Amino acid sequence: MSRIIRSVLIVFLFFPGALAFAQEAAAPAAPFLRDLAAEHNLLIGTSLQRGGLNNPGVRKTAPREFDSLTIENELKPASVSGGPGSYFYIAPDYMIAWGEEHGMKIRGHTLVWHNSVPSWLKKANLKKDQVLAFLQDYIATVVGRYKGRIYAWDVLNEVLDEKGRLRDGKTSFWAETCGDGYIEEPFRWARAADPKARLFINDYGVAVVNAKSNGLYALVKKLLARQVPIDGVGFQCHVAEKSPPNFKSVAENVRRFIALGLEVQFTELDVRIQGEPTPEQLKHQAEIYAGFFEIAVLTRGVTGVTLWGAADPVSWIPGAYNGFGSALLFDDEYNPKPAYFAVKEALGRGRLKNK
Repeated sequence: MSRIIRSVLIVFLFFPGALAFAQEAAAPAAPFLRDLAAEHNLLIGTSLQRGGLNNPGVRKTAPREFDSLTIENELKPASVSGGPGSYFYIAPDYMIAWGEEHGMKIRGHTLVWHNSVPSWLKKANLKKDQVLAFLQDYIATVVGRYKGRIYAWDVLNEVLDEKGRLRDGKTSFWAETCGDGYIEEPFRWARAADPKARLFINDYGVAVVNAKSNGLYALVKKLLARQVPIDGVGFQCHVAEKSPPNFKSVAENVRRFIALGLEVQFTELDVRIQGEPTPEQLKHQAEIYAGFFEIAVLTRGVTGVTLWGAADPVSWIPGAYNGFGSALLFDDEYNPKPAYFAVKEALGRGRLKNK
């Protein structure tokens, strides 16, 4: 029995008539999230790992509610590259085929990330030109393999430090071996491999106007001035329920990137709660989710919102943040939370976006 249902049962003991109403209100019913998002030409996505597809709750919930699938780990270099010219495709092939079978667009994540460097590459003691040659071959091979099947790629992921500067060699293998030489060319290599794929730079801590998002803005302007083929910016949006962003600042930030001619996506949205969630925390979580979706549906140029996980049982949060959980729209038994209905309401309120 999920934590939410245990709490709600207390209400039913004192208000027996509430049971029938709650059963009707709590069960997801058409239109589902993907149906409502489609009215705004907005993709609503989830991320999944290969193991998650063995979960019946995931297999039922994800394709019903989401029309975009981000491959969470299986397309990262450390997962795909087994050595020079050696690539592993079994897991991503399966996941992409499953997503396509359910009418989901596929989002590739990620081509360059400091936390996903193949172990053999770290040990190879290669020089700059050799590392860049590997990266070029990796991007050409993997993006080329899925040409026409993956609509967007996170080309660069988390290349900035907390002050908005490019990572240095202390925190990034790519920076250590290549300096800044790995920043521009991956976009060009990806464009050559699949001219129609949308190419993103993706980072955390950049949803509001702050030092890091200012650094991202400056970097993107520089890339565009150098005619680097970048199409969009991803704001990850991993949020703590007790410290939500200033949504006025989020909206301002979104608009300035769109003014550069780019699209914006909220790419890794979740709202983690500390401890056993109370009704007040769940209500606050719902308000935070609604805030992101209201911006998405009312701002031309926001093209997608991806939740980082389909439901709480497959969320990364408990493993990454000790004492936190309950971060997604569905609880441990795949029942919708207040946040689910808040997102539905936000999608309904924004119906004038593309009229």
